[in-house]
Formats: sequence, C-alpha cells, structure tokens
Amino acid sequence: MNGISMMIVDDDLCVLEVASLYLRKEGVEVQCARSGEEALGMLREKHFHLMLTDLHMPGMDGFELVRRTLVLAPLMKILMNTGDPSEENLRTARELGIESVIAKPFHMAEIVTIVKSLILEVADP
Repeated sequence: MNGISMMIVDDDLCVLEVASLYLRKEGVEVQCARSGEEALGMLREKHFHLMLTDLHMPGMDGFELVRRTLVLAPLMKILMNTGDPSEENLRTARELGIESVIAKPFHMAEIVTIVKSLILEVADP
C-alpha cells in the first residue's frame, strides 16, 4: 500500500493512534485530524487518496465533513466509523457515496481489509 495517503478524522485520540499505527505498518501514509474543521484545512494543503472519518464529533459531524470534502476532492474514497449504524445513517452514507460504514467497536483488521480493497481504485495510473 506504499504511495497511498490517507486521512483519519476522529475526536478520540485512541482511535487516531491505533488506526494510524496499523495503517502505517501496512505502508499507508497517514495523517490525523481531531475535527472536521482541522481535516478541511489539511485537505486544502494536501491530496489524500482515502479518508476514514467518525460520524459523531463535536462541531462538524462526519456527514457535513464528507459533503465539504467531496467539493474539494470529489474522487476521494471515504470510509466512516460510527457507534450508531442506524438505517437512517446507513442510508445517508450511501447517498453521499461513502464506500463503507464500519460499526464501532471495530477491529483494525476490518479497516485494513477495506483499505486494501480500495487501493486499486485510488492508486494513480
């Protein structure tokens, strides 16, 4: 997965640390943001292939972050994690084009598998 850049957005520092550790071991270049606002600032400065964002965060929630992200980076593949995988949230995620919604608590192996499955779609030709 070398050459793949990914942003992880979560207000939970533990999630950021664990997820970035696992993905870096797989060769993914990872940068972390603790809020939607911070993530948007980073997106204005750098290209990312993938984003993993939490749904429920203080300030801007994950859905609003996705809406704004897709204006800046319409081809970015987006994954979402949430402790509330309700039908309504899953429907909204599908409508926004989110690739996968992962219910919390999740196993990092699940995230790694999903990221690996998206690599061919996001790798530059």
